[in-house]
Amino acid sequence: MDRWDIILWAVAAGFCALVLVRLMLRRRDQLYEEVQQQLAAQQKRNDKPQTTTRGD
Repeated sequence: MDRWDIILWAVAAGFCALVLVRLMLRRRDQLYEEVQQQLAAQQKRNDKPQTTTRGD
């Protein structure tokens, strides 16, 4: 391998690392949003007044 091959491999490796990091950050943000929605739904369920029927 000559110098240009090594340079091209280094550029390709850097590009792949950059793409992988961006994908992982995007997935982290998606998971964060999902958890926030689940917490909000749980909070709504907990805050809802419970209705009970009396059997007089």
